[in-house]
Amino acid sequence: MTAKPSPDQAAARHRPRLAGFGHFWAMFIKEFLQLRRDRVTFATMIFIPLMQFLLFGFAINTQPKNLPTVVLSQENTDVSRAIVAALKNTSYFRITRIAETEAQVDDWLRAGTVQFAVEIPAGFERALRQGETPALLLAADATDPVHRARRSAH
Repeated sequence: MTAKPSPDQAAARHRPRLAGFGHFWAMFIKEFLQLRRDRVTFATMIFIPLMQFLLFGFAINTQPKNLPTVVLSQENTDVSRAIVAALKNTSYFRITRIAETEAQVDDWLRAGTVQFAVEIPAGFERALRQGETPALLLAADATDPVHRARRSAH
């Protein structure tokens, strides 16, 4: 003997289901109608992202220029002098200090005096002339860039 479905179960079988994208559109229309009634919320939804777009679009600098840089050259050769001259000729790096030791570089990076350090290791020119690919060390101070920028402006 089969049990008769309750009236609620029978009605649920015949009720159309909103699934997937149809459910999304139903919710979208419902929310849009709610926003039409509440103009303050609608204005807030439009105004705040627009203000963020305008403010952050002008405040974020994606073209860094004249970044204070220290150079530590562990050899005084034509190649190392050419690298330093090339760095001076770019508008990205402003060589503010020439270091004698790695400790000086670390101190200046920690203090926020410089934002970048370029180290030319000993034997760089020899390795380059022998056909090897020697590496330069480029260290960047990436700790709290907003604070560093504010401090360097004063």
